[in-house]
Amino acid sequence: MNSWRGRWPIILAIGVGVAVFAAAYVTTGSTYRAWRFLGVPSMSPSFADLRAITQGIDCFRSGRDPYIDASCDAFGRLYNYPSLWLHFGAFGISGANTNLIGAVFILLILASLLSIFKTSTLEGGAIAFTAATAPPVMLGLERGNSDMLIFSLIVLGIRLIYFISDSLRKEPSIGAISTLIFTLTLLKLYPIAGILSVARWKHGYSAVILTVLVSAAVLIFGYGTTQLSAIAMNTPQSRTLSYGAMPLFIAMGEAGVFSISIERMRLAASLTALAIGGLSILGSLYKPEFLYKYTAPLNQRSARSTIALASLAIFCFTFVMGSSWIYRLIFLLGTLPATIEAYDRTRRKTLLIFPIVFVGYCWLSRLSPYMPASLVIVQELLDWVLFAFGCAWLANTVFPQLYGGPAVSAERAAELG
Repeated sequence: MNSWRGRWPIILAIGVGVAVFAAAYVTTGSTYRAWRFLGVPSMSPSFADLRAITQGIDCFRSGRDPYIDASCDAFGRLYNYPSLWLHFGAFGISGANTNLIGAVFILLILASLLSIFKTSTLEGGAIAFTAATAPPVMLGLERGNSDMLIFSLIVLGIRLIYFISDSLRKEPSIGAISTLIFTLTLLKLYPIAGILSVARWKHGYSAVILTVLVSAAVLIFGYGTTQLSAIAMNTPQSRTLSYGAMPLFIAMGEAGVFSISIERMRLAASLTALAIGGLSILGSLYKPEFLYKYTAPLNQRSARSTIALASLAIFCFTFVMGSSWIYRLIFLLGTLPATIEAYDRTRRKTLLIFPIVFVGYCWLSRLSPYMPASLVIVQELLDWVLFAFGCAWLANTVFPQLYGGPAVSAERAAELG
């Protein structure tokens, strides 16, 4: 009972979400209008992103190539996922299963949120509730986006690995986590960054290098550079309902700050992100006590810390890569349970600043479709602040030797004031 009591914010979020959506559905008469009534930019039919996969499977089975044939998709989009998804048709998956699979995605994301969020404080509960009901999560559920599946599998997979290791009274298996990350990389490419979550374990750096090399070899020789290029080219770059290095540059281009091609803009955005990330790490090296004061220590061997590290690494990686739809912000949400846990233990108010800024940014994203480019620039600067802060937090945890030793504990950070 005590375990479930600590999960009340997510239970409340699920209850409120279901009740509000049901009321909106009764009022409007359709799921499309119900989502719109709640401020979510829905598409009809529902689970539009999931349909890109299931209709791509139908297209592939009919002998067409969804990477170049936009007629495969009900919305006229070119396929931009690894081809492994297309072979799921051998298991009977097709466009006819879309609604059922979408419902499974929703159940998995709810289960993952329930499994990692736990708090004993009102402040932690407020952050958990507002994060779980934020626009990026709602949009991801409405679209049936595969990022919801990837996040759920990371969370539930790592939780299962820790459960098994605790049952056997052994250390969690670095091989199991590496295998999980490798498998998910074959589905969406970006999960490879999550391997940094085991970097500080025994033989961790070796596991990181090996997993990256094996993944790269399989992607290049298995999928081929032509397919990887098609995935990159078919992935839209937008400033609306997006985060990453690109939206700011797109907004500045629309505001007349400069005029360059989208390819050069993407390169410039990524190089700028790498520079900002590097500078933030250097800054944290100069004054590490500032970082310790505002971040939860992620050096414990625990499921929440491992999930937070994997999620933080994925957020920073996808930011550098360009533009991602806001539902992928669910990975930065993955850092909140560990932060809330540290706050519950120390009651250090400074730990709440990063979660509050992040949740505020998530809710502000609801207004981005209606903002002029000049205001989007201001909004995206906040996104860059989160990125810079995340880079320093990640580096401090993964490479503590740069900071003169292991990451400082929450208790020591409190002493630092």
